[in-house]
This record gives sequence, C-alpha cells and structure tokens, in this order.
Amino acid sequence: MDAEGARTFLPRMLKVAELRAQGKRPDEIKGIIADAVAKGDLQPPRRSGVDYMLSTEKGTPYALIIVPVGVHEGPGHSSAGAQ
Repeated sequence: MDAEGARTFLPRMLKVAELRAQGKRPDEIKGIIADAVAKGDLQPPRRSGVDYMLSTEKGTPYALIIVPVGVHEGPGHSSAGAQ
C-alpha cells in the first residue's frame, strides 16, 4: 500500500480481521466499523491510492481497479467547475 492506504485502509482491514477472529458476525462488524468511522477512529482516504501484491503464484489475465467515488452533484456528476 502507498502511504494513504497504510494510513486509512490498512487499519480498517486489521480491525475487520480482529473482529472476525473474535467471532463477530458480518452485520456486527459492519456496525462496529461504521461507528469507528463516525467517531473518527478510522479515517476515509483523502485521495486515490495504490495497493499491490507480488506473488510467485501464476497470475491471471484479470486485473481489478477500485475507484472510490464520492457524493456526486448535479447532472454532470462532478463538483469540478460547479459554481
């Protein structure tokens, strides 16, 4: 992970893993994570980032790109240039 991912996404992943290890149900985990975000204990990313893995396993021809999307405004779905 780049610095932004390590600051924001990694703590969330570790918390989810911890809660799963404690035997929490998916709906409980979702609520706990939502509360942590609302309290500011977990931070949302401020920008796009890069997360990659290296492996000796044979890869596949598929790639996954995750693009976080914020709240859109108006018909153009962009606040850039909005007045």
